[in-house]
Amino acid sequence: MHEHPVWHVYDELCTAKLNLYYYRGILGRARRWQTVCEVLMAASGSTGVAGLWLFNTGPGAVVWKALASVTALIAVYQSVTRPSERIRRLETQTTGWAQLEHSLADLRRRIHEQGRYDGALQAELKGILDGKLSIIADVSETHVDDAMRQACFDQVKKELPPHVFFVPES
Repeated sequence: MHEHPVWHVYDELCTAKLNLYYYRGILGRARRWQTVCEVLMAASGSTGVAGLWLFNTGPGAVVWKALASVTALIAVYQSVTRPSERIRRLETQTTGWAQLEHSLADLRRRIHEQGRYDGALQAELKGILDGKLSIIADVSETHVDDAMRQACFDQVKKELPPHVFFVPES
């Protein structure tokens, strides 16, 4: 079914879009977690918050001590895992996949407009894929969120079903 060489372009486009969605989702999750940690740390370090009447009651004092303990653990966690560095790497990955996806989508558009997939366009694909190597080389995530990956895969298949791709006559 997918024997024409142009399918390599389309497969790469789907892969780039999948990775863009995946890394965008992981990045969003990492940013939200970082924000929660920063808010907790700011709240526990604030004497204004500590002075609230709630924290001057018996149960409130327990809550305040628990909050202080949690933020101390968060501070240790952040110093060890360096989440801001992870966020920076995820931003780099997301940007790389976005650029690759854009280049492949542009190539796809030109294949459709020109009605062919000739040597010049094949050479352009090779150049685009050379850029993919630097993106892959920078991957630092070792854990794969299978549920997120499947959701991203389903989204890509919904947006780019095989029938929307132009296949020139051989």
